[in-house]
Amino acid sequence: MDVREVLNAVLYVLSAGCQRSALPKDLPPKSTVWDYFSRWEWEGTIERLHHALYVAVRE
Repeated sequence: MDVREVLNAVLYVLSAGCQRSALPKDLPPKSTVWDYFSRWEWEGTIERLHHALYVAVRE
């Protein structure tokens, strides 16, 4: 599994505001997405990603 697929799934959850049980079947397994999301949130990766995207859009 590619990390880009997991990132796509995490971004889907964040943008759609859906529950992880509502992930489309073409995305990685729910448990994998949740594990990455939890780890990235704890490490601050989600916040850094949000900031980088915010800066890119503002430029």
